[in-house]
Amino acid sequence: MVKKTILIPVYDTISIADLKPYFEIARDNNLHLNIQVFAIAPSPPIFTYGYSPYGMPTIPNEWQKAAQEIAREAENKVTEIEDALTKESVSTDVIRTFCELSAVSEAASELALVSDIAILSNSLRINEGAFPRILSGVLYESPIAAVVNPDSLQKVLHPKKVFIAWDASVQAAKAVQQVLPLIDENCEIHIGCFDIAANEGVRGEDPGTDIAAKLSRHGCAVTLHQYSSGGRDIADGIKRKAAELGADDLIVMGAYGHSKLRERVFGGTTQSMLDQTEQAIFFAH
Repeated sequence: MVKKTILIPVYDTISIADLKPYFEIARDNNLHLNIQVFAIAPSPPIFTYGYSPYGMPTIPNEWQKAAQEIAREAENKVTEIEDALTKESVSTDVIRTFCELSAVSEAASELALVSDIAILSNSLRINEGAFPRILSGVLYESPIAAVVNPDSLQKVLHPKKVFIAWDASVQAAKAVQQVLPLIDENCEIHIGCFDIAANEGVRGEDPGTDIAAKLSRHGCAVTLHQYSSGGRDIADGIKRKAAELGADDLIVMGAYGHSKLRERVFGGTTQSMLDQTEQAIFFAH
């Protein structure tokens, strides 16, 4: 039987009680968990960067003590998780990642490269600097998708109703391709197209019919919906329509069709969907 590898990034403040549901679902679904325990090191004092080529930087004892304490607490958390796992029949690797904030993205990508999907719970949002870096490392520096705001891992792995926000982009196509292993013939799929112009040579005369046909050939029950935003925010439309259809077990969409900088400065659908915390979103880039 295939054993999927799930990346679960957490901070060193995570409790065993918060991890328990993952253990139970992993055992019931024959999963392997890569639990990545992040401990964010304090940034080095600015003056340590300005030493001469042949000299040694002077780092305050207070900074060294703080960094050592954070590293020690993270190691203790790893041990605590490993001890709890001895009582569970779960295939798991627990990895401590002690790094500065600037290195979080790269660190997240290293485990994402050897995982099948990443689950980013809302508990990661307590660190506003680390959360987007973890997501960026998964989406931009690895081939896997990331799920944010998961109501439950069970719903992510076995969704009953899925809403696909389709805009005929490469990112959306990748999201559809990557969510397929989670979808079986009992899953009800709703495809929502917002403001897509018909183009016979590219998307067919009826926008969305091509991707609906592809999914139907996979044995899925598919319903296509075409919406006009009327100039309103697309993200609000996605959330509202998915909720109306009862298809918000998982909202599937491509991430960052525009650059991350443009989304951050001017706003965008990805950023709006990422900012909300009520509905589970399956992002791929």
